[in-house]
Amino acid sequence: MKVSQFISRAIAFGTEGHDSVTARRMRTVNSLTLILMALFAGMILTISLVLVFNGQTPFTIGNLGLLAAFAIIAPTPLFNKLWEYAAATYLFAVLFLAAIFQLYTHGRAPGTSFAIIGLATLIPLIFGTKPKITNGLLVFVLIGVFVWAEEMIPYIGPVIESRPTEVVVALRYLIVSLFIIISFAVVAYAFLVAERAETALQVEHARSEALLSTLLPEQIAARLKDNPGKIIADSLPQIAILFADIVGFTPRSQRMSAEKIVNFLNRIFSEFDRLAEKHGLEKIKTIGDAYMVAAGMPEPNDTPESKVAEMALDMQEATRRLSQELGDEIEEFDRETVKSGGKGRKSETD
Repeated sequence: MKVSQFISRAIAFGTEGHDSVTARRMRTVNSLTLILMALFAGMILTISLVLVFNGQTPFTIGNLGLLAAFAIIAPTPLFNKLWEYAAATYLFAVLFLAAIFQLYTHGRAPGTSFAIIGLATLIPLIFGTKPKITNGLLVFVLIGVFVWAEEMIPYIGPVIESRPTEVVVALRYLIVSLFIIISFAVVAYAFLVAERAETALQVEHARSEALLSTLLPEQIAARLKDNPGKIIADSLPQIAILFADIVGFTPRSQRMSAEKIVNFLNRIFSEFDRLAEKHGLEKIKTIGDAYMVAAGMPEPNDTPESKVAEMALDMQEATRRLSQELGDEIEEFDRETVKSGGKGRKSETD
């Protein structure tokens, strides 16, 4: 198995069957576990090299503590199988106890108290934003522990009181660097999630806008968005409606496959859409092989009947041209209805 595949499986472990938000938070806990394991391994290696360089043994209580922390946090993803917050709770508890242990053994000199602040930045990342009360209580607990550590914990702990100053300084830089890395990672991840959510929202918005534009005229759609929930009702002095269908479409469709029928109608109606745009007509709908457009709506027009008449003539010309292109004769039946006030008149062309 490749390293990348192993990491992907480790990150996704235990997230199956959960909703997308919960699964993403659980993957974050798993990812953080792997990152911390790598950081602990790096700290152990760095501290060991510093100690060896200064002629001391690398098997110190601090190193053994880091090694124990490495081994203890490794099974964190397994807790996802128990409860959706089990892994997050376990990881937080391990890190908290590790920080307390380091304070007692090393004191404040290495900057261990800053790790307490680092834990606070992890709370919304691993627990999410739903358990607001729990998150708030954890933050207050960490504040109390930080104050207690600053006031009660000696600056130099028993483990490092005999260590050279260089070792203490190196430990301080290492722990502070770890705190900075964790804080940066949390903020960067939060912005990454926000940017992805914003991008997904923009895509869905564009998709809904495109769908709305296919269902409603542009002016009506704009008014509907500007005044949601408001009833839109316009009085139009005169409109003309053109209804056209293809002669003999039913027997024709029996000789064609479903895919060919769809392509056939799409080619014809695409041409009709072009003509409707050319003449300033509003497409109402298509039903099977029927095509319906209107003139005089949503914007009023003084001569809507002329508009649909010109459209009908162009449609007949288009069907003759398409008959040659498709190698199949297409006959079109048009019906024009003009409404003015409460009266109407109907004319038909074949």
